[in-house]
Amino acid sequence: MKVCLKCNFNVSVNAIFCERCGTKLDHNQEQKIDQNIEDIDILYSFLDTYIGTKNNSFHEDQKEAIESTIKSGSRTLVVQKTGWGKSAVYFIAAKYLKLESDKITVIVSPLLSLMKDQIRSVTNNGFLNIQTINSTQEYENMLDARNNIINNNFDVLIISPERFSNSDFEKNVFPKIVNNIGLLVVDEAHCLSQWGHDFRVDYNLLLRDILPQLSDETSLLFTTATASKVVIDDLNLYLNIDKTITGDLIRTSLSIVNLGKINYVQSVAWIKKNLNQLNGSGIIYTLTVKRAQAFAFWLRANGINATAYHGRLEPDERTEIEQQFIDNKYKVVVSTSALGMGFDKPDIGFIIHLGMPKSLTDYYQQIGRAGRKLDNAICVIMSLPDDSDINDYFINQIVPDIEHVEALLNATTEQPEEYEVIKTRSGVHGRYARKLMKRLFLEDYLIHHGNQIYSKKKEMKKYDPTQSEQILRIRHEEWDNLLKVINSDKCLMLQIVNHFGQNILDDYKCFKCTNCTQENIYEFPKKSDEENIIPMNEIEEQYEQASTNIHEIPKTNDTEIIENNLENYILNYDGTIKNELSNKLKKYRRQISLDKHVPEFGIFNNKELNLIVSSQPKNLNDLEKIGVSKYTTNNYGEAIINIITHN
Repeated sequence: MKVCLKCNFNVSVNAIFCERCGTKLDHNQEQKIDQNIEDIDILYSFLDTYIGTKNNSFHEDQKEAIESTIKSGSRTLVVQKTGWGKSAVYFIAAKYLKLESDKITVIVSPLLSLMKDQIRSVTNNGFLNIQTINSTQEYENMLDARNNIINNNFDVLIISPERFSNSDFEKNVFPKIVNNIGLLVVDEAHCLSQWGHDFRVDYNLLLRDILPQLSDETSLLFTTATASKVVIDDLNLYLNIDKTITGDLIRTSLSIVNLGKINYVQSVAWIKKNLNQLNGSGIIYTLTVKRAQAFAFWLRANGINATAYHGRLEPDERTEIEQQFIDNKYKVVVSTSALGMGFDKPDIGFIIHLGMPKSLTDYYQQIGRAGRKLDNAICVIMSLPDDSDINDYFINQIVPDIEHVEALLNATTEQPEEYEVIKTRSGVHGRYARKLMKRLFLEDYLIHHGNQIYSKKKEMKKYDPTQSEQILRIRHEEWDNLLKVINSDKCLMLQIVNHFGQNILDDYKCFKCTNCTQENIYEFPKKSDEENIIPMNEIEEQYEQASTNIHEIPKTNDTEIIENNLENYILNYDGTIKNELSNKLKKYRRQISLDKHVPEFGIFNNKELNLIVSSQPKNLNDLEKIGVSKYTTNNYGEAIINIITHN
């Protein structure tokens, strides 16, 4: 037996966590022994350079993770809570490998835009030469980065998993560096597991295509903050992990306030009554884009500085909102799950779930945005009447449309052909076709010959949805588990960390959640508070109706010509033209919306935006002539013409 240093509880010799208090055992003991490293002090020297000050100590488990990672050919899985410092692990390991063996490090992450501050800091202090290629770069910057990579003028390359599907990178860039990779880091590794809450096909394709090309001496590091026990077991089995380092997942800075089931009026009334009592800035999570947009507008109309954030925004729009939020320009960002994984603002004071997410893993990841550098942050969760229906819809999207899958499968022959040829033959269009092709390859129906060329395996004639249905069953069980936790009377933090495999005794209490304190520290709205409150569902309906009807755009010959020519432009997700002028006009529209507390479509809607961008009128008469409303022309016309003139 051995004794926990925090609570003096006797635990078994092999225990990693105290079963009584949940503390990681021996967490204050840092042994300076590894004996594959001749001079262990070099890691501390790298840490000081990385941080920029002297005499620093590693966080619990960090040095162990680095030592495991820099062993030739090792495979290490690190599961640590948000804010632990996984970037320090892979950047210091990269520095060591570059110094000792002149090997490079490749970091694969879906969060390139959110890593920009880390990249800038590490590059500016001369610690590492980092290159990145991503879709948000200017063409000239991307070309410079590509040349540096091909010429081996870098220490670390950071890319998204989707980059490996890019034909130029696959054919002309990666082959030039593959033999010199000393370390491959896969960040957000839970995306690899089909049992994970955020499985991504591109991650699995990455391993299937890339790992066989790597040297046996290349080390692999997989990091995540949100892997359940099922996912950890799956990753260990699938990746042949040598060492798994799991940390204490209890977030002592978080106070979980569970409001239970409430109606559409109560949810809005509670936020109106309590929001200004919540310290600092925070995130309100919604389940849909429409609800995020509508509620952000409602908050602005009620004097709260708020904006909406979701996956349909363009990368530069998301980046701008992220930075403004970090700079405390907003009290609230109303967001879908898009503002979750990897976003780092250490002083977020509160998280409100306006509706329950689809799993405990999603919930833990999202509340993990709060309280990183605070002693206390409030996490409020409420269940709305349509939670089950909305989550059922998203969960059921896991099973692909059988008609579309079989159309692609039937359009693929046993002779290798380009993806675009197969897609055209199948009649399945857009990004969905590419996603389904990747899934068919992943499930062994297709052979990928590289450079987006596919052929069908001889024996594969019909798609079997069994595997997707198994995953669907797991997703529904995760939803049921979340409901059980929210409706139970046990410590909420206890049940969350149990979900991730950290087993502590059932009588553990965090003394911060509503189940432990047996009180709600925020006042529930009274009947008088609910008077004149517009229900959440009606806020959405009014917002949607206003966005459709606010402008009556007259039909003119010019309007019809411009609309017919939209097929000549590259369009964004929202149907707007994708170019620099469009982005500038959107930025102006967003700023006016915030300043004047009016919806963006009340300034000019997307149809008007396309008219302006495609015709580029030179004066107010031209603006009205192409079909822009008199309201927009009279109130914002001069500013619009000025943006066009200086574009």
